Amino acid sequence: MRILKRTTAVILSALLLISLFTVAGYTAEGKLTVNLKSNVADAKTVTYDLAKSSTFTASFNVKAVDKIINTQGYMTYDRDCITLTGFELKKVGSAIINKNQINRVDFNSSDIAGADFTKGGDLVVATFKIVKAGSTDINLDFDIITATKNDKDVEIVSDGKVVDTSAALKGALSTTASSKKANPMTVKVAKKSIKAKTLKKKNVTVKAITVKKAKGTVKYVKVKKGTTKKYYKKITVNSKTGKIKFKKGKYKKGTVKVVVKITAKGNSSYKSKTVTKTVKVKIK
Repeated sequence: MRILKRTTAVILSALLLISLFTVAGYTAEGKLTVNLKSNVADAKTVTYDLAKSSTFTASFNVKAVDKIINTQGYMTYDRDCITLTGFELKKVGSAIINKNQINRVDFNSSDIAGADFTKGGDLVVATFKIVKAGSTDINLDFDIITATKNDKDVEIVSDGKVVDTSAALKGALSTTASSKKANPMTVKVAKKSIKAKTLKKKNVTVKAITVKKAKGTVKYVKVKKGTTKKYYKKITVNSKTGKIKFKKGKYKKGTVKVVVKITAKGNSSYKSKTVTKTVKVKIK
């Protein structure tokens, strides 16, 4: 069996798992175009809507007439746009994968009995988290692919070039994306009351909104439509806490309505979510 030159990851390092990537605390917007390339397969381009997808899986599917005993190669990618979360070589006896590099994975595999890809199967599977919109390349190149034929070692790929076409090696790149989950944020509103005579003397702040299970940063915004027009300018809503502040002054007895829009920004795994609530404050 031939000694492989490199230590790295597996043959099809182009299987990107889009799902669940989870770059904490950001809401992805826009689109990401992923260009998958390989020296043993046709290129493929896939575009993801970041509002729907947060992770993806890229895979390299191989079909070969003869059993594969050795592979050696590398995968490159740009971590400015994507983050590698996993890399596997499938259906081989043993594999050595080196992921501790910047924007690169090296791999090799060996299988004395020969890995059977005669019916096809994924050789390389890579999973990624999406970091931001834009365009990025994923390159999966093989330096060596060796098969066994009639008890002899036959080089299919040598020094990155296909040297034996009789082996009928066929490779195909593919990706699978997973959608973000619905944001589980819940919002409850409590009725509050303030004495009119207290408001004549000082500002009064009430906490009437309770948010639970929100994924991502929560922001509160006062909405003009629906809020009691007479007091709209006298009322402020804290954008971070949701607390409602009534500035001191004259208020007539009755109910003041304050409409608040609450948004959980979401993250790489969860969509954003916006809920609009009306807070009723009784002036006594």
